[in-house]
Amino acid sequence: MTTKNNIILSKELLHISDFESQLVENCTISLDRWLLEDKQLLKIFKVSLRLEITDQIDRIADDLQSIPLIAVDFRNADDCRVCAQVRILRSVWRYTGEIFAFNANRNRVQLMLRCGVDSFDLTYQHGGFDVQNYVDALSFYERAV
Repeated sequence: MTTKNNIILSKELLHISDFESQLVENCTISLDRWLLEDKQLLKIFKVSLRLEITDQIDRIADDLQSIPLIAVDFRNADDCRVCAQVRILRSVWRYTGEIFAFNANRNRVQLMLRCGVDSFDLTYQHGGFDVQNYVDALSFYERAV
């Protein structure tokens, strides 16, 4: 299940590895590949950036406002660095585009929203997650990190 702006929807993003030569529409690529690719080609294919916990955001400071979507891997959400990375994108770098969390755990929905995530793709590994669970997760009183 994928949600955006409190609406449950379906979103499929293809994550292209650094070793795949062909870009496709609506895919994500790594920071290293983003820095090497032709910026016009990225615009044509509507390519988005995919960040890992260890990526240094300042490497793309000049490109940030031209990136419509940044996908962040929340597989290691317990690490807390990923939450800080999202918060830094919003508060320090003033990123206004969409932040998409993938490999997200439904138990972390509220935390992701409080950090600044706009949309997320929930894994089903922890049981069902329905509209009521999502609505319940929207009640919070302060932002995170």
